[in-house]
Parts: sequence; structure tokens; C-alpha cells
Amino acid sequence: MSVMARTFFYVSGVLLMFLFVIGGMGETDNAYAESVFPDNVKIEEEFKPGVGHPVGKVQLLQGKAAVIHKNTLFYYWAKKDMPLFEGDTIVTGEKGRIRFELNDGSILTLSSETKLVISQSIYEPISKTRSSFLGMTLGKARFWVKKLVNFKRSDFKVKTKTAVVGVRGSDFIVTADAERTEVTALEKTRLEIISLVGPEADPTVLLDFEQTVIEEGALPFEAQPSFPEDIEILKDHFTITPEGVEETFKPPEEGIFVSDNVPVRPEEPEQIVTTADIIKKDIVRRIEKMTAQSDIKNIENTAQRIMEDIIIPDQPTEPKPLPPFPGEPE
Repeated sequence: MSVMARTFFYVSGVLLMFLFVIGGMGETDNAYAESVFPDNVKIEEEFKPGVGHPVGKVQLLQGKAAVIHKNTLFYYWAKKDMPLFEGDTIVTGEKGRIRFELNDGSILTLSSETKLVISQSIYEPISKTRSSFLGMTLGKARFWVKKLVNFKRSDFKVKTKTAVVGVRGSDFIVTADAERTEVTALEKTRLEIISLVGPEADPTVLLDFEQTVIEEGALPFEAQPSFPEDIEILKDHFTITPEGVEETFKPPEEGIFVSDNVPVRPEEPEQIVTTADIIKKDIVRRIEKMTAQSDIKNIENTAQRIMEDIIIPDQPTEPKPLPPFPGEPE
């Protein structure tokens, strides 16, 4: 074979290998894009609220991020001040980052290529109850959880594919995918972490500037110190510069955070009965009774009297214990 022929076959082989690699990379990117923004979920231009009252709102946004309401087949591009609802899924694109605040004052920041579900978010200042459960299946997120003063019960958990993080302090970062979770505690923080394969085992405790890893099918590794340079690299993932200007981020206030007797378990807590639920149930009961008595003509006047008669107790009843969450995060 001549030198020219050998050269031709060599160059052709290199080009074919290059095209094969590029093609494979494109398929991977498309597969990932489908996993974050699936094809069966369409873009909806006009925003419509989710079910119930808002549980938070978007503060800052950089790049593309989307919000998907529970049990819907479309998503909205996130915008500043957009309300968030229980059951919402928040997804960030390749260069997207988003920061949002829950009603209790806790602030969450998602880095790029992250997916998080607000599975439950209850904040009841009257009964002094907070119960939050977030499902995180992919990406990086920083949780700056506000400490609440004199709350009777405060429960805040983050569940990934391999672990549940029970929050006893305020500032930490979670990096997660289907096979591995890494948790890093920052300043003034205490966390309790369990593995989904050993929920009854004693939790691994993280204090300031410690980290652990929970791999699929294994218990958490022993807590290890985090190096300052590694922490700074992690923090860089959560810097948001909308229109090139970074807004000031103030940490939540100090105070008593969570009840120490709330166990870290992967099961879902039962629904908490709020003051609004009590009022609604009483109104429905009285109107049903009135309707049964064929008093339809005076329904509006009766409803007004019902509202005037309702007395909200100054000392609400103690909420029932919150057993933890079941199943995988959405």
C-alpha cells in the first residue's frame, strides 16, 4: 500500500472516530435535556397558580429555570417574584441558577442542572408549626434555613435518592444524583443524615464545616472535615448575577430552630390541621345542615353569621406528632 493510500485511510479513520465521539456527546446532552425538561411537558406562556396558597416566591434568577405544578404536563419559565406552590418542581438548565424564599423565611439556591420538588411546605405562625419536606433528585442546592423563635414544632428535611437530611442548623449544601449524595455543613450548622437502606440506624451527625457521602446501598460515611478551598469552590456554584449585578443576600435571623425530639426518618409526615382548615370545615358543616332544612333562600345571610360566630382560639391545640416521609422524591 502506498504512503498516500495509508495516509488517506488514517485520516479517514480519525475523522470517523471524531464524528462518532461528537455524535455520542450530542445524544448524551439530548438525553440529559429530556431528563430535566422532558418532551411530554410543554411550555405554557401564561402563568397560572398552582393548588392552594403560595408557599414561597422566586427571588433571583440567572439563565433558564422552569417551574412545573403538580399533576400537570406543562411548565413555566421562572421569573422574579413568581409564586411557588406545594408540589411544584423547580428545574434549572445548563447555565441556569435560581434563588427562592419559602414563607418561613428560609432561602434556597439551586445551581445549574438541578431538580428539586417542594413536596410539603407548611408554615403556621398561629399554631407555631413548620413542616417542610423537599425532594432532590439531581444537582446542587444550598439551603439556608431560617431559625424560628419559640416554635412548638419545626421539621425540615431534604430527601435524595440515597439519603434523608434532617436539619438541626441553618446552612448546608447538598450535591446529589441517582447513586450518590454529598452533604456539606457550613457555619453554625448541625445536620443528622440517614441512609435509605438503613433508616433505623443512628444518624450521622455533621457540625460546622464537615461533610459526608451517602452512596447507593450504603450507610453514610463517617463525618470528615471540609477544606476551606473546597467550600469556596462549592459556594461559587450559587453566585447569582442577574443582568450582571449580584444582589445582597442576608442570612436568616438567629433563634431556636427545630425540636430536638423530631426524629430523622424517610416517611412522610401526616397533614397538619391548620386554623383555616378548622374554619372551612365548620362553614361546610353548617351550610350542609342549613341546606338540608331547605333554608336556601337565606344562605348568604347565614354564611355571614357563620363567619361572625367563628371564634379562633388564642391557644390552638397541640399539633399531632409528625411521622416522617415515604417513597422516593418526585
